[in-house]
Amino acid sequence: MRHQQGLVRFEIEFPPATELGTALELREALLKAGADAAEPLRVRQPCSSRTRPGEIVDIAGLAVAFVGTVAAVVDVLRGWLAERRDDAGGGMVTIKVVIDGDPVEITYPATGREDRMVRDFILRHNGNGNTNGGGGAGTGA
Repeated sequence: MRHQQGLVRFEIEFPPATELGTALELREALLKAGADAAEPLRVRQPCSSRTRPGEIVDIAGLAVAFVGTVAAVVDVLRGWLAERRDDAGGGMVTIKVVIDGDPVEITYPATGREDRMVRDFILRHNGNGNTNGGGGAGTGA
């Protein structure tokens, strides 16, 4: 997905079997942090006698429009992963972000190699090459 100055459009891909509640928590966190939109992506609803028509039972990701920089997006995602990990004693530790078909995995805690991959991703997708997203935490600092 493309980004314009001040607006980053991207997709988040969840691992298989991600709980709907987890996806909705991340959606809410993104909206609170400045996303204009965070809509379910590739929602699957398997046929089952226990599901009601129109009920979402599985979500593959989110399509997001975020006001800010790619580094700010990374900061929000890392913060959310850290909070979930600390609160739940584990849980999801990686989120895959895709901009224009270019994927990167945001991981918490991140290794030095993962930090470099994220920093390179930020550089590729920030028009001005600035990796500071209001503090620079998204660059692995």
